[in-house]
Amino acid sequence: MNLHVFSDAYGLFPVMAAKRIVQLNDANNICVNLCIGSNQMSEKIQYIERSKKAFKMFIQNLQAIDKIILHPLNYDAAIFLLEGLKKFPNAKVYWVCWSYEVYNYHLDNQTFFEAFSKKFYLQNTSIKTIVKEKVRSILSILRIPFFSRYHLKEAYARVNYFCSFLEEDYIEMKRLTGYSQMEYLPFSYTSLEELMPSLSKYKIKGDAIIVGHAASLESNQFEILHALKKLALQNKIILPIAYGNTKYQQEIIKEAKDLFAGQVDIIEQKMSLEDYYVKLEEASFAIFNLKIQQGLGNMLGLLWIGAKVFLREESSTYKQFKKWNLLVYSTQQQLTAIELQKGLQQDEIESNREILFARFTEKSVNSYWKQIVY
Repeated sequence: MNLHVFSDAYGLFPVMAAKRIVQLNDANNICVNLCIGSNQMSEKIQYIERSKKAFKMFIQNLQAIDKIILHPLNYDAAIFLLEGLKKFPNAKVYWVCWSYEVYNYHLDNQTFFEAFSKKFYLQNTSIKTIVKEKVRSILSILRIPFFSRYHLKEAYARVNYFCSFLEEDYIEMKRLTGYSQMEYLPFSYTSLEELMPSLSKYKIKGDAIIVGHAASLESNQFEILHALKKLALQNKIILPIAYGNTKYQQEIIKEAKDLFAGQVDIIEQKMSLEDYYVKLEEASFAIFNLKIQQGLGNMLGLLWIGAKVFLREESSTYKQFKKWNLLVYSTQQQLTAIELQKGLQQDEIESNREILFARFTEKSVNSYWKQIVY
């Protein structure tokens, strides 16, 4: 029996994952979310309280677990894993990485921010929290246990397989944590068909410029908006900002309206996946100012539709896409008026599609999942 351990308050990815697990091998898999009150829930998932006592009670009632799959490996999942391995010491351990648990746990998060986001963070975060995060970052670099990081270190040592969309995240994880005994397995939660049913119907229908994907400080939209203002382009600016930090969201909305007035199209409300990707068809260009891995679903969809996508060179996403020979552009070096007036040629769009199709169709994604559900 395989045990899938989610730790997600929103609950969207656990619900999507449970659906695929049921389709592939329902009888041999158990799904649990370490959060009682998820926003989205599934009858195929058992929801339990985030406490060591609740973890122990749940584990004691399990029988013959062969694999423990962590979605992702955060503090709670680490504690759950160590309890689980006490009863099932020979279980193979799989870490399905969500990226945040690598970067947020092992780097000073202020290194992800440009000037505006850094100022916003300092003004809206208590001194106690800032000091605590700084100390945690320093101790992590020195590999000294700190609070529940002790459990993380123990959990890392027990992982057999690291599952990730990007092998670059695996390389970065080994560098940051110092644990290299685990093997890499390519993995993806979703397929292109899941994101965009009827793939052949999607194509660019406008020359808008999309800036970022969410109201996260890591998105650093402020600097991109000002860079675009200097270029004096007439393209519509689409700002997807429905998810994330509410106060930061309002700051960015105000800035966008001040800079572009009626030129900006702000997505403040959550949309269905189908409606969202139809919206993306309006864009010939997309700019992501992320230094870390976020927004992959957006990037895949935009590349498939045929947009020219700009990414930061230090991000694992940019590095991986370049290794795959996807045609993407540098936010730092190529964000010019000329590049934002000339979309991709049809042969360039088709080349990107061929690379994505080889890796992210339903058939490919199911093959990734079969490594952990059988």
